[in-house]
Amino acid sequence: DMSQKAIADPGPLGGTLAMQWGTTRVSLRIAVESRYQMTISAADAAPYLGRYEYRELAAGDTATPEPFFVTYRDGAMHGQWVVGDTMPFVMVRIRPDWFIPRWHYPSEGPDVYDVDPTLLFEFTRRDGRVVSIDLRDQSDSVTAVARRVGPP
Repeated sequence: DMSQKAIADPGPLGGTLAMQWGTTRVSLRIAVESRYQMTISAADAAPYLGRYEYRELAAGDTATPEPFFVTYRDGAMHGQWVVGDTMPFVMVRIRPDWFIPRWHYPSEGPDVYDVDPTLLFEFTRRDGRVVSIDLRDQSDSVTAVARRVGPP
C-alpha cells in the first residue's frame, strides 16, 4: 500500500502535516510558539526612533558614516541602511535596549523570514535618552557603531 505525506499551509509558526494511505487521509495541525516577540508598541519604540550615522569598525577603517534609520510601522520597529544593502528589517527586542534583526524574504513567500541572533543592536542611553547603537557579532565584538543625529 502506498502512503503519501505532505506539509500543507507551511508558515513561520507551523503548518499542517497531511498523510494518506489509500483512501484514508489524516491531517494534523502543528503549531509552534515563536521564541521572540515580533511586535512592539509605538510608545516602547519611540525612544529608539531616529536617524543615526552608522560606521563599520575595521583595522585602518576611514569610512565615512552612512545614514541608518530606525522607524516604526505596522506594530514593529524597523532598521534600514540607505547605502549598500538597503533591505529594511524588523528589529526584535530580546531585552531592554537589545535588538536582533528579522530579515524578510518576500520573493520566497509572504511568511518567509529569518531571525538572526548572531547580530545584536545594543542601544546606549545617556541621561535617559538613546544616543547611540553598537552592533555586536556572535563573539560579542563591536563591529559597527551608530551615533544618533536626529529624529526619524
